[in-house]
Amino acid sequence: MNQGFGDDGQPGLVEALWRYRWSSMAIVVVAVGISIGVALMVQPPAQARATIALASPPEDNVLAPGTQGDASLARYTAQRAAFVTSDVVLGAVAAVTGDDVTDLRSKVTATPSGTSNTLSVTVSAESRRAAVELAEAVVEAYRSETEAQIERRTEAAIRAIEESAASASGSRGATTDAAARSATLSQLALRASEIRVSSALLGDGVDFVNAPRRDAVMGRRLPVRDAALGFVVGLVVAATLAWIRADRSRVRAAARGRGSEGVG
Repeated sequence: MNQGFGDDGQPGLVEALWRYRWSSMAIVVVAVGISIGVALMVQPPAQARATIALASPPEDNVLAPGTQGDASLARYTAQRAAFVTSDVVLGAVAAVTGDDVTDLRSKVTATPSGTSNTLSVTVSAESRRAAVELAEAVVEAYRSETEAQIERRTEAAIRAIEESAASASGSRGATTDAAARSATLSQLALRASEIRVSSALLGDGVDFVNAPRRDAVMGRRLPVRDAALGFVVGLVVAATLAWIRADRSRVRAAARGRGSEGVG
């Protein structure tokens, strides 16, 4: 009986694969699975990017007083980029997403522009949707925490001015001139008013935001090419092993045949 062997007694490749089809199929499936798994491991995570355009700060702003000119604006933009990855902002993000601050720091980067008062926020996540949602959370946390920071500093500046005004108003002595004291109080009141107006104009420090879009996110994709390569490699290995097994089976069958003839 031929048992799937060729006319020359050698096992046929297709016949060998069919004879050991289940083990061959298992080898191919494992090879494809390994190829896909390795490809997914080395693929970069999904990344989403948002661009924050900073509002031009007035000269008497409380975040970076005296910010005028390209050099100082560049320093201001770099300062705000660093604030994006601060514990304050990332802590606010963690309170919303439930992530760990240390883990977020490895996922979030902020890069200031060298030519304008904009900064780019780039986040990494396991999927496109997660990347976009995290980028949105970081931008929202930055805006809210910047606004709170401006409010705190404004209140601190106003309290300092009020304390100075109270001290000037309570000053008494032969050398104290009422007109000079009145002028000082007027200047302090004007300064307090200017700070309030500046802070109100600055708001949350953001002019506009280019929000991340899911269709622009470079995300993880099913590695079709790697799966095809795994299929080819698995098929070659399965065919080789099936042929070797079939050939050994042929040799054993031939040996049994010669043994039977010798006994006869």
